[in-house]
Amino acid sequence: HARVAYALASHFHGSPLGPKPLPIAITSPRAVTIIELAIETLVDGCLGEAVGARLLAATAERMEGLFRSQIAKIAEDEERHAELAFAILAWCANNGAMEAIADTRAAMTVRLEASPYLAIDEARAIAESVRREVIDPCLDALLSQRSQI
Repeated sequence: HARVAYALASHFHGSPLGPKPLPIAITSPRAVTIIELAIETLVDGCLGEAVGARLLAATAERMEGLFRSQIAKIAEDEERHAELAFAILAWCANNGAMEAIADTRAAMTVRLEASPYLAIDEARAIAESVRREVIDPCLDALLSQRSQI
């Protein structure tokens, strides 16, 4: 994904762009609680990846040439990432994170920016449709298990 993103950025910038060296900090790993895993998975995985997949698919529809197929492929990858996130979220819910998921759902928002291919209003409409058609039904089904546990 990074290669495609840098190629696209270089195309629009008019000169080659690429990653800068990253400072590497060695830290000890810390244990993540099931609640932390559930919240991060819901926000970044379920919501972020699902919205990102749809935005990329809409972007690809407006592109031409090689970038179109590459962005469409990344959109498909992001959709699979969202599917995996929902599977992880279901595991978290079944292992004690149900309330945290419900609380986080109520507070979730998506921050968007305009792009050369999508106006901000269109991006917001896409994000809302993903929330309405994908996120909410999946979370409704998951949270309905709360009464069965």
